[in-house]
Amino acid sequence: MPQVFLNELSCQGYVSSDNIESSISELVACLKELKKRNVSCVYTHLRLDEIKITQTLNINRLVSSRTTYIDDDMRNIVLGFFSVSYPIQMHIDDAMVIGGYVNNKNALGLTIASDAVKKEFALSFSNTGWDNDLYQINITRLNEQGDTLQSTATARNITCTDHFDIHKNYLPLPPEIVPNNGKILSIMLPELFPNLVFSSLANKYLKGCTSGETVRQIYTKLKELQDVAINLGMRSFDPDMFKSLASPESETRDRMAELDIQFNDGIVRHCSWHLRYTPGAGRIHFSNDKGKENTIYVGYIGEKINP
Repeated sequence: MPQVFLNELSCQGYVSSDNIESSISELVACLKELKKRNVSCVYTHLRLDEIKITQTLNINRLVSSRTTYIDDDMRNIVLGFFSVSYPIQMHIDDAMVIGGYVNNKNALGLTIASDAVKKEFALSFSNTGWDNDLYQINITRLNEQGDTLQSTATARNITCTDHFDIHKNYLPLPPEIVPNNGKILSIMLPELFPNLVFSSLANKYLKGCTSGETVRQIYTKLKELQDVAINLGMRSFDPDMFKSLASPESETRDRMAELDIQFNDGIVRHCSWHLRYTPGAGRIHFSNDKGKENTIYVGYIGEKINP
Protein backbone atom coordinates (compact mmCIF):
# COMPACT_ATOMS: atom_id res chain seq x y z
CA MET A 1 0.00 0.00 0.00
CA PRO A 2 1.39 3.44 -0.90
CA GLN A 3 2.38 5.81 1.89
CA VAL A 4 1.97 9.59 1.76
CA PHE A 5 3.87 12.12 3.90
CA LEU A 6 2.80 15.71 4.43
CA ASN A 7 5.12 18.39 3.10
CA GLU A 8 5.08 20.54 6.22
CA LEU A 9 6.68 23.44 4.34
CA SER A 10 3.42 23.88 2.41
CA CYS A 11 1.23 24.21 5.52
CA GLN A 12 2.68 27.18 7.32
CA GLY A 13 -0.18 29.60 6.65
CA TYR A 14 0.81 30.74 3.17
CA VAL A 15 -2.63 30.60 1.53
CA SER A 16 -4.17 34.01 0.90
CA SER A 17 -7.78 34.74 1.85
CA ASP A 18 -8.72 34.79 -1.85
CA ASN A 19 -7.50 31.21 -2.33
CA ILE A 20 -8.74 29.48 0.83
CA GLU A 21 -11.75 27.81 -0.76
CA SER A 22 -9.88 26.55 -3.83
CA SER A 23 -6.99 25.25 -1.70
CA ILE A 24 -9.31 23.30 0.59
CA SER A 25 -11.29 21.93 -2.35
CA GLU A 26 -8.08 20.79 -4.05
CA LEU A 27 -6.86 19.18 -0.82
CA VAL A 28 -10.12 17.23 -0.40
CA ALA A 29 -10.07 16.18 -4.06
CA CYS A 30 -6.53 14.82 -3.61
CA LEU A 31 -7.54 12.97 -0.44
CA LYS A 32 -10.45 11.37 -2.30
CA GLU A 33 -8.08 10.21 -5.04
CA LEU A 34 -5.76 8.76 -2.40
CA LYS A 35 -8.68 6.93 -0.81
CA LYS A 36 -9.46 5.30 -4.17
CA ARG A 37 -5.91 3.96 -4.07
CA ASN A 38 -6.39 2.46 -0.59
CA VAL A 39 -4.47 5.24 1.20
CA SER A 40 -6.23 6.06 4.48
CA CYS A 41 -3.91 8.56 6.19
CA VAL A 42 -1.29 11.22 5.55
CA TYR A 43 1.75 10.77 7.78
CA THR A 44 2.99 13.83 9.63
CA HIS A 45 4.55 14.66 12.98
CA LEU A 46 2.42 17.80 13.23
CA ARG A 47 -0.70 18.14 15.36
CA LEU A 48 -3.93 19.33 13.73
CA ASP A 49 -3.46 22.84 15.14
CA GLU A 50 0.05 22.99 13.66
CA ILE A 51 -1.12 22.29 10.10
CA LYS A 52 -1.94 25.81 8.90
CA ILE A 53 -3.85 26.82 5.79
CA THR A 54 -3.69 30.53 6.60
CA GLN A 55 -2.10 32.26 9.57
CA THR A 56 -5.42 32.05 11.45
CA LEU A 57 -6.99 28.87 10.00
CA ASN A 58 -5.51 25.49 10.83
CA ILE A 59 -6.85 21.98 10.21
CA ASN A 60 -8.15 21.71 13.76
CA ARG A 61 -10.29 24.85 13.36
CA LEU A 62 -11.36 23.75 9.91
CA VAL A 63 -12.81 20.42 11.04
CA SER A 64 -14.15 21.53 14.43
CA SER A 65 -15.98 24.72 13.47
CA ARG A 66 -18.75 25.46 11.00
CA THR A 67 -17.27 27.37 8.08
CA THR A 68 -18.40 28.06 4.54
CA TYR A 69 -15.22 26.45 3.23
CA ILE A 70 -16.11 22.86 4.07
CA ASP A 71 -19.22 20.66 4.35
CA ASP A 72 -19.71 17.61 6.56
CA ASP A 73 -18.50 15.18 3.90
CA MET A 74 -15.30 17.17 3.32
CA ARG A 75 -14.82 17.60 7.07
CA ASN A 76 -14.96 13.83 7.67
CA ILE A 77 -12.49 13.14 4.87
CA VAL A 78 -9.95 15.67 6.17
CA LEU A 79 -10.32 14.49 9.76
CA GLY A 80 -9.89 10.87 8.74
CA PHE A 81 -6.61 11.52 6.97
CA PHE A 82 -5.06 13.85 9.56
CA SER A 83 -6.51 12.56 12.84
CA VAL A 84 -3.26 11.01 14.13
CA SER A 85 0.30 12.37 14.25
CA TYR A 86 3.17 9.94 13.71
CA PRO A 87 6.84 9.88 14.82
CA ILE A 88 8.06 10.07 11.23
CA GLN A 89 11.58 11.11 12.26
CA MET A 90 12.35 7.41 12.75
CA HIS A 91 12.34 6.90 8.97
CA ILE A 92 15.10 9.50 8.63
CA ASP A 93 17.11 7.83 11.39
CA ASP A 94 16.75 4.36 9.87
CA ALA A 95 18.12 5.64 6.56
CA MET A 96 21.04 7.36 8.38
CA VAL A 97 19.92 10.70 6.92
CA ILE A 98 20.82 13.77 8.93
CA GLY A 99 18.64 16.12 6.91
CA GLY A 100 17.14 16.99 3.57
CA TYR A 101 16.81 20.49 2.16
CA VAL A 102 14.89 22.24 -0.61
CA ASN A 103 15.92 25.84 -1.27
CA ASN A 104 17.93 25.70 1.95
CA LYS A 105 14.80 24.79 3.94
CA ASN A 106 14.67 21.63 6.04
CA ALA A 107 12.06 19.51 4.25
CA LEU A 108 11.20 16.57 6.48
CA GLY A 109 8.13 15.26 4.65
CA LEU A 110 9.68 15.56 1.20
CA THR A 111 12.88 13.93 2.43
CA ILE A 112 11.06 10.91 3.84
CA ALA A 113 9.02 10.57 0.65
CA SER A 114 12.16 10.78 -1.51
CA ASP A 115 14.02 7.88 -3.07
CA ALA A 116 16.73 8.37 -0.43
CA VAL A 117 14.40 7.12 2.31
CA LYS A 118 10.95 5.61 1.61
CA LYS A 119 10.48 6.01 -2.17
CA GLU A 120 6.88 7.11 -1.58
CA PHE A 121 4.87 10.34 -2.00
CA ALA A 122 4.57 13.80 -0.46
CA LEU A 123 1.34 15.78 -0.24
CA SER A 124 1.47 19.58 -0.45
CA PHE A 125 -1.22 22.24 -0.05
CA SER A 126 -2.00 24.15 -3.25
CA ASN A 127 -1.54 27.91 -3.67
CA THR A 128 1.54 27.79 -1.46
CA GLY A 129 4.29 27.68 -4.09
CA TRP A 130 4.72 23.89 -3.77
CA ASP A 131 3.08 22.97 -7.06
CA ASN A 132 5.70 20.76 -8.73
CA ASP A 133 5.16 17.04 -9.18
CA LEU A 134 8.85 16.36 -8.45
CA TYR A 135 11.35 17.98 -6.10
CA GLN A 136 15.10 17.63 -5.84
CA ILE A 137 16.27 17.21 -2.26
CA ASN A 138 19.79 17.98 -1.05
CA ILE A 139 20.52 15.10 1.30
CA THR A 140 23.07 14.96 4.12
CA ARG A 141 23.62 11.46 5.46
CA LEU A 142 26.10 9.25 7.26
CA ASN A 143 27.83 6.18 5.92
CA GLU A 144 28.58 3.12 8.05
CA GLN A 145 31.89 4.66 9.13
CA GLY A 146 30.13 7.78 10.41
CA ASP A 147 31.39 10.02 7.62
CA THR A 148 29.10 12.79 6.35
CA LEU A 149 28.08 12.46 2.71
CA GLN A 150 26.24 14.88 0.41
CA SER A 151 23.88 13.67 -2.32
CA THR A 152 20.64 14.53 -4.10
CA ALA A 153 17.35 12.66 -4.13
CA THR A 154 14.00 13.02 -5.86
CA ALA A 155 10.62 13.20 -4.16
CA ARG A 156 7.32 12.61 -5.93
CA ASN A 157 4.82 15.27 -4.85
CA ILE A 158 1.03 15.60 -5.06
CA THR A 159 -0.54 19.06 -4.97
CA CYS A 160 -3.46 18.68 -7.38
CA THR A 161 -5.47 15.90 -8.97
CA ASP A 162 -3.48 16.29 -12.24
CA HIS A 163 -0.48 14.85 -10.42
CA PHE A 164 -2.22 11.49 -10.08
CA ASP A 165 -2.07 11.09 -13.84
CA ILE A 166 1.61 12.05 -13.84
CA HIS A 167 2.35 9.49 -11.09
CA LYS A 168 -0.02 6.81 -12.42
CA ASN A 169 2.78 4.27 -12.95
CA TYR A 170 3.69 4.54 -9.27
CA LEU A 171 0.27 5.22 -7.79
CA PRO A 172 -2.21 3.24 -9.90
CA LEU A 173 -5.88 2.74 -9.24
CA PRO A 174 -6.68 -0.75 -7.95
CA PRO A 175 -8.51 -3.04 -10.40
CA GLU A 176 -12.17 -2.17 -10.60
CA ILE A 177 -14.39 -4.68 -8.84
CA VAL A 178 -17.79 -4.87 -10.53
CA PRO A 179 -20.49 -6.53 -8.40
CA ASN A 180 -22.37 -9.31 -10.21
CA ASN A 181 -25.14 -9.64 -7.65
CA GLY A 182 -27.87 -7.04 -7.18
CA LYS A 183 -28.04 -7.41 -3.40
CA ILE A 184 -24.30 -6.74 -3.11
CA LEU A 185 -24.56 -3.75 -5.45
CA SER A 186 -27.41 -2.29 -3.39
CA ILE A 187 -25.23 -2.44 -0.26
CA MET A 188 -22.33 -0.74 -2.06
CA LEU A 189 -24.38 2.12 -3.58
CA PRO A 190 -23.36 4.88 -1.11
CA GLU A 191 -19.66 4.03 -1.49
CA LEU A 192 -19.66 3.59 -5.28
CA PHE A 193 -22.04 6.43 -6.17
CA PRO A 194 -21.90 9.15 -3.47
CA ASN A 195 -23.64 11.71 -5.72
CA LEU A 196 -26.63 9.49 -6.45
CA VAL A 197 -29.69 9.11 -4.21
CA PHE A 198 -31.84 6.02 -4.70
CA SER A 199 -35.55 5.56 -4.04
CA SER A 200 -36.84 2.53 -2.16
CA LEU A 201 -38.35 1.36 -5.44
CA ALA A 202 -34.98 1.37 -7.22
CA ASN A 203 -33.29 -0.30 -4.26
CA LYS A 204 -35.93 -3.01 -4.11
CA TYR A 205 -35.34 -3.93 -7.74
CA LEU A 206 -31.58 -4.14 -7.25
CA LYS A 207 -31.89 -6.39 -4.19
CA GLY A 208 -33.96 -8.86 -6.19
CA CYS A 209 -31.77 -8.82 -9.33
CA THR A 210 -29.81 -12.07 -9.67
CA SER A 211 -28.62 -11.82 -13.29
CA GLY A 212 -24.90 -11.06 -13.29
CA GLU A 213 -25.01 -9.55 -16.78
CA THR A 214 -27.94 -7.28 -15.90
CA VAL A 215 -26.23 -6.10 -12.70
CA ARG A 216 -23.04 -5.28 -14.63
CA GLN A 217 -25.03 -3.28 -17.18
CA ILE A 218 -26.81 -1.36 -14.42
CA TYR A 219 -23.48 -0.71 -12.69
CA THR A 220 -22.02 0.76 -15.90
CA LYS A 221 -24.96 3.12 -16.35
CA LEU A 222 -24.94 4.19 -12.70
CA LYS A 223 -21.24 4.94 -13.01
CA GLU A 224 -22.06 7.18 -15.98
CA LEU A 225 -24.72 8.96 -13.91
CA GLN A 226 -22.22 9.46 -11.08
CA ASP A 227 -19.76 11.10 -13.50
CA VAL A 228 -22.49 13.46 -14.70
CA ALA A 229 -23.64 14.29 -11.16
CA ILE A 230 -20.19 15.37 -9.98
CA ASN A 231 -20.20 18.40 -12.29
CA LEU A 232 -23.95 18.93 -12.64
CA GLY A 233 -24.43 21.76 -10.17
CA MET A 234 -28.09 22.77 -10.36
CA ARG A 235 -28.28 22.67 -14.17
CA SER A 236 -30.98 20.92 -16.17
CA PHE A 237 -30.06 17.73 -17.96
CA ASP A 238 -28.77 17.86 -21.52
CA PRO A 239 -28.15 14.83 -23.79
CA ASP A 240 -24.59 16.05 -24.45
CA MET A 241 -23.74 15.50 -20.77
CA PHE A 242 -23.97 11.73 -21.22
CA LYS A 243 -21.71 9.25 -23.00
CA SER A 244 -24.63 7.02 -23.95
CA LEU A 245 -28.15 7.85 -25.09
CA ALA A 246 -30.14 9.68 -22.41
CA SER A 247 -33.45 11.44 -22.89
CA PRO A 248 -36.76 12.35 -21.25
CA GLU A 249 -39.91 10.42 -22.09
CA SER A 250 -42.02 11.49 -25.03
CA GLU A 251 -44.77 14.02 -24.39
CA THR A 252 -47.37 11.24 -24.19
CA ARG A 253 -45.41 8.92 -21.91
CA ASP A 254 -44.28 11.85 -19.76
CA ARG A 255 -47.81 12.00 -18.35
CA MET A 256 -47.50 8.55 -16.74
CA ALA A 257 -48.13 8.63 -13.00
CA GLU A 258 -45.47 5.93 -12.59
CA LEU A 259 -42.81 8.54 -13.30
CA ASP A 260 -43.70 10.46 -10.12
CA ILE A 261 -41.63 8.62 -7.52
CA GLN A 262 -41.35 9.30 -3.81
CA PHE A 263 -37.89 9.31 -2.20
CA ASN A 264 -36.88 8.71 1.39
CA ASP A 265 -36.86 12.45 2.10
CA GLY A 266 -40.61 12.43 1.45
CA ILE A 267 -40.35 14.40 -1.80
CA VAL A 268 -42.01 13.13 -4.98
CA ARG A 269 -39.81 13.74 -8.02
CA HIS A 270 -40.76 13.41 -11.67
CA CYS A 271 -38.25 10.94 -13.16
CA SER A 272 -38.78 11.32 -16.89
CA TRP A 273 -35.12 11.29 -17.93
CA HIS A 274 -33.73 7.79 -18.39
CA LEU A 275 -30.80 5.68 -19.55
CA ARG A 276 -31.24 2.34 -21.31
CA TYR A 277 -29.49 -0.93 -20.58
CA THR A 278 -29.57 -4.47 -21.90
CA PRO A 279 -30.37 -7.35 -21.94
CA GLY A 280 -34.02 -6.59 -22.52
CA ALA A 281 -35.51 -3.10 -22.42
CA GLY A 282 -33.96 -1.99 -19.15
CA ARG A 283 -34.43 1.58 -17.95
CA ILE A 284 -32.92 3.75 -15.22
CA HIS A 285 -35.17 6.75 -14.54
CA PHE A 286 -33.77 9.75 -12.69
CA SER A 287 -34.30 13.40 -11.77
CA ASN A 288 -32.51 16.36 -10.21
CA ASP A 289 -35.66 18.23 -9.19
CA LYS A 290 -36.04 19.65 -5.68
CA GLY A 291 -32.65 18.43 -4.61
CA LYS A 292 -29.09 19.26 -3.69
CA GLU A 293 -26.32 20.55 -5.90
CA ASN A 294 -24.37 17.88 -7.84
CA THR A 295 -26.95 15.23 -6.96
CA ILE A 296 -29.03 12.94 -9.17
CA TYR A 297 -32.05 11.10 -7.79
CA VAL A 298 -32.52 7.60 -9.21
CA GLY A 299 -36.19 6.73 -8.95
CA TYR A 300 -36.62 3.57 -10.98
CA ILE A 301 -34.49 0.67 -12.22
CA GLY A 302 -36.08 -2.16 -14.21
CA GLU A 303 -37.83 -3.04 -17.41
CA LYS A 304 -39.44 -0.31 -19.51
CA ILE A 305 -42.38 1.23 -17.66
CA ASN A 306 -45.77 0.47 -19.15
CA PRO A 307 -48.76 2.36 -17.78
